[in-house]
Amino acid sequence: MRQVIASILFFFFSCIPVALHAEFSSSASAVEESIPPIVLDNFENHGAEIRWTFNNGKEFPGAKGAFQRSVDTSNQTAYGELRFDFSEGGNYVSASWAIPSPSNESSQTVSRFGGLQVDIKRPAGNTVSIRYTDQTGQVFQKTMDCVEDRWTTVIVPFRDWDSSWGGKNDGILQGNPREIAILINHGEQTQGSLLFDNVTLLPPSSDDWMIHTQYTAYNFDSSEGWYFVGVRKSGENIIQRKNLAS
Repeated sequence: MRQVIASILFFFFSCIPVALHAEFSSSASAVEESIPPIVLDNFENHGAEIRWTFNNGKEFPGAKGAFQRSVDTSNQTAYGELRFDFSEGGNYVSASWAIPSPSNESSQTVSRFGGLQVDIKRPAGNTVSIRYTDQTGQVFQKTMDCVEDRWTTVIVPFRDWDSSWGGKNDGILQGNPREIAILINHGEQTQGSLLFDNVTLLPPSSDDWMIHTQYTAYNFDSSEGWYFVGVRKSGENIIQRKNLAS
């Protein structure tokens, strides 16, 4: 998990990951039980990209792209890379993960999961959305709140959706997700990549909700131009350009 040194709290959500894997249960009573998070993917294993399905949003023709597993050569950290090209049109591209369910899962009406946590780095000028397909095939969508051009840890609660369609089409989420998708939308940049990592389903919280965003604000290295400012007795500022990291 990426280390961060600053956080922004947008709403209240209390949930602490306590494990890396758990099994789905079709028991309705299990909704109230304490369950650990489920890590869908952290991309540490080669071939992880085959679990994801790329979608070019063909209902809005023109978009191109691809999904692949990539590695940061500076620290050997792997992540998912969703590449996009809107130079010929289109509204979005996405990468989706199909979640297998027990045979009687469709009868469950309450989701065992309260939200999605993901480390994400989005390009400036393009928004990111999440889609949740429920047991009836109804699709729910909302926009993620995350900063631009830096790695951010985001928790997105499974509620207060921006839109829904298909399936039962009643706006009411039914059961665990059949599929989770991450989208990059057409925006200021027509070509580029959305990076994400540590995609995790979180258990529901008994407290109020929070959209929790964490990111590295400053590294205090030479590229950020930090310097000291002193003050003379007369009140005149003395600027000493000395890097704080040195």
